Amino acid sequence: MTPLHNSPARQAGYWRLPIALRWQLLALGAAMVVLIVASNGFLRESLLADRDRIVLEAQQREHLAVLRDVQQSVGEYRFWLVENAAQRQLQAAPELDASQMRLASARRTLDANLNRMQAFDAAAVARVRRATAGLGQLESDALQAIIANDAEAARRLLREAQQRLTDIDATLDAAFAQQRAAVEAVAGSALEVTDRAIRRSLWVMLGASAVAIALVLLILQSTLPALRKTIGAIDELVRGHFDTPLPPIARDELGEVARGLRNFRDNARQLETLATTDPLTELGTRLEMQTTLDRCLAEMRDGRMAAALLFMDIDQFKSVNDALGHGAGDRYLQEVARRLRRALPHAKLISRISGDEFAVLISEAADADGIREISERAVRAVADAFSHNYLLEDQPVAISASMGIAIAQRDGWSGDVLLANAEAAMYAAKGEGRGQHRFFNPAMTDGVRDQLAIGGALRRAISDNNLSMVYQPIVDAKTQALVSAEALVRWTDPVLGVIHPTRFVPIAEETQIIVELGEWVMHTVGAQLAAWHDAGMARCPVAVNIGARHFADDSLLMTVVDVLGQHRLPPDALELEITESAVVRDPDRSIELMHAIRARGVSLSLDDFGTGYSSLGYLQRFPLDKLKVDQSFVQRVVDNPDSDTIVAATISLAQKLGLTTVGEGVESRAVLQRLQSHECDLIQGYYTGRPMAADDFAAWLVARRQPDRVAV
Repeated sequence: MTPLHNSPARQAGYWRLPIALRWQLLALGAAMVVLIVASNGFLRESLLADRDRIVLEAQQREHLAVLRDVQQSVGEYRFWLVENAAQRQLQAAPELDASQMRLASARRTLDANLNRMQAFDAAAVARVRRATAGLGQLESDALQAIIANDAEAARRLLREAQQRLTDIDATLDAAFAQQRAAVEAVAGSALEVTDRAIRRSLWVMLGASAVAIALVLLILQSTLPALRKTIGAIDELVRGHFDTPLPPIARDELGEVARGLRNFRDNARQLETLATTDPLTELGTRLEMQTTLDRCLAEMRDGRMAAALLFMDIDQFKSVNDALGHGAGDRYLQEVARRLRRALPHAKLISRISGDEFAVLISEAADADGIREISERAVRAVADAFSHNYLLEDQPVAISASMGIAIAQRDGWSGDVLLANAEAAMYAAKGEGRGQHRFFNPAMTDGVRDQLAIGGALRRAISDNNLSMVYQPIVDAKTQALVSAEALVRWTDPVLGVIHPTRFVPIAEETQIIVELGEWVMHTVGAQLAAWHDAGMARCPVAVNIGARHFADDSLLMTVVDVLGQHRLPPDALELEITESAVVRDPDRSIELMHAIRARGVSLSLDDFGTGYSSLGYLQRFPLDKLKVDQSFVQRVVDNPDSDTIVAATISLAQKLGLTTVGEGVESRAVLQRLQSHECDLIQGYYTGRPMAADDFAAWLVARRQPDRVAV
């Protein structure tokens, strides 16, 4: 058998209450039991008294009815006595016989009623019987005396008869009075018993109620302080005051509430930590920065403090993350956070806003000019902290940041506005190169609005087919024979005018628009290749640029297959150009996709090689056909020995890996000759052919008198 203290009942309800409270509740229950038992006893006594009263009253009513019957039968008997005496004097035989019969019947009725009365008043019955005995003879003698003119005898006999009748009436009246008195006595006794029972019940109820009230007050006295403390703790926790003292964990329901409050407080603290502290860098979060900014701006309204917000973006973090992996990228960000803390120990708050974006709040007792100078010193301190390379994965990696600065009050009165303006200044600094900083000015937000306008207009231009394509020849470096062409998109908006690709392509790359744009370009190029073939032109493979986001989209392979099938093109008619940042983001997936594309006969080129992380290990793994050397190196091969060395090394490496090399941005004969000396395979640039519309490109082909088959 399970012991009571270990039973399930022990784990909940009454047994979880404090001992003192349990005794108080037990006493309260006992008082209630006493009240119920006593009330039931008194109620039973009252009910029994009522029952006896009802029975006795019924009996007395029956006795009164018997008395009335006796009284009536005495009257009838008396009447027939007189009638019978009269008939005897008249000696009327028939009438005498009838009266005698009626007298006998009245006598029997009287005797029967007196027998009934005998049960409750024998003395009265005896007196009535004595009075009625010889009454008839007296009345008969009195009648004879009257007839004999014996007045004296008649009066004597009549007085005696009248006396007996008076005795009978008095006896019956006394009996009536006695019965009525008995009824009143019974009723009074019953009422007294009921009243006594009610008074006793009331006293018991009052006593039990007093005990119950006293016990309830004791219970409230013992529980209300703990309850008030618990409610107060709940109120403080709801307000976010997680350091408020909590009630102790007792072995009762309030103890369970206290335990729940502790769990709630611990979880709330954890959530608050997650909301206000970045788990990777242990800096503040964007939410913490906004909250601190708003509080700081409110404190500045007295004019004694000034504040500035530094918003920074780590330059080329994406390349580090893509090339070395997310684990290395996390360690890189942790190093950035450590250097920021060392460089700005007096900053009010340093926060990680998002992936590679950080913000620093500086608050000092200064005016607007003073806070600007303090901000400049903070920028120099950050630049000094970032001046040394960080050894990451056994490779030295440079750290630099583009910074935007917004001055509180001047550039915004709320945390959201100040953050947005500092971010706009950061983008302006980023546009000027790495490691730059700019103070906010209102013109910077115009660029953000322009980006939104360009994004919406570009989406409409794609759906309305308002874009156009141009084609730039790619020729053999030695013979200048046409080998292929690169398709380049152009856009002239009816409202915004001519918009350069360097302006709208990055905006498209930041959103899903780049996928729509890439699909439109591939289908347009496919249709143009089919049109050229139908016009009798020799086939010329055309390369299409694929953005990083488009390359990561699962629909790319299907789009390539659809373009080739829809326009009835051979696989070698289409080439895809991808960038380093696109393929190193997810190397395993990239390699799988590239193999799938090449398996369908479509060639792949790695564009802008040298501008990204340029991982040679990845270059060896990727299934590529061509390597395009970026024009930033090609255009300086003549006058910059370092660029010339990089180009020569890149071409040599590509050849050893079996890749065809393409030199981009060839704009002079000297550059062409230098690339030829490095044995570059193909060249592309204004020197051999500018980007041309489809009709102009066809005319250019005719003017060069290309053979039926394009050189390869």
